[in-house]
Amino acid sequence: MAADTTSNSFHQTREIPVQGYSPVSCAALFASFARRQEVTNSVLLSVGHGPISEHEFQRIMKESGLTLFSHGLFGDEELLSLLKRALRRHDLAHVIGRDGWEPGQLVGVFKANQGKTLKFYSQEMFLTLLLTGIDPFELGRETVERFALGHSALEFVSEMWPEWYSADASDAQTLNGSRIDRLETGLLKAAGYSVGESGKPYVARRRALKFVYDADLPNVSFSHRFSEQYLRSWGPPASSSRLRKIANSIAMFCSEAKRKLPQNRPLKAIAHWDSDLLWLKNELYDSDMPFAWPNSAIE
Repeated sequence: MAADTTSNSFHQTREIPVQGYSPVSCAALFASFARRQEVTNSVLLSVGHGPISEHEFQRIMKESGLTLFSHGLFGDEELLSLLKRALRRHDLAHVIGRDGWEPGQLVGVFKANQGKTLKFYSQEMFLTLLLTGIDPFELGRETVERFALGHSALEFVSEMWPEWYSADASDAQTLNGSRIDRLETGLLKAAGYSVGESGKPYVARRRALKFVYDADLPNVSFSHRFSEQYLRSWGPPASSSRLRKIANSIAMFCSEAKRKLPQNRPLKAIAHWDSDLLWLKNELYDSDMPFAWPNSAIE
């Protein structure tokens, strides 16, 4: 009799779609399976939406006895006031959708939570917690990072805060020393990309961006030393993941600069970033790519 070679081979030979329907990516399936567990985080702050719509996710949270605030529904001061009142009685969890998020929102959450425990859940991670009672963060780095695969917002968080899987933001240096505040020593800068009053003309800036998009980064000799792991995190040359990294970086730089107005007035740098972001979209982006184009606007 021929040996059975089919068992346990599915995961070896076929790639499971990142957003395949499941109880944690489809509201209807979640309702069919739900035996909701009690969670300690009674108040949630959501940034973006997807795979479940904002309306459906709001409904699920309400039925689970949880209070959900959406970052996009309030101005910063109003949202902060609401959260302060809510947090007198509850803990706060942050749930990030696959779409509709902005780099500046996530950077703001980083900076507002220095010295605290900080957990960034995808919708799928938090629904898993509701269904099973098991917090993905308790299962360790490998489990948390698997949830981040293909999730552009969590990949952005991972790039800006490499220790995000630990949920420990108690050491302020972890955030202050991250790439959020060290923009001038970033990969784009090392590749010759420079904006503002002392920056380069648009032809040189876009040549540098195109170089970063096309280059085999681990084999490039930069003036600033980057780890091979960091360079590989930018994805393969000329790929959608590489383009997403570039676009997210520029959008974050720009939105952060806009938040500092009018105290600081890096108007020329902002104009350069916005112009280059639009050029990248027109030149390289395709609507079929598996990520939403980032927005540098602020609320």
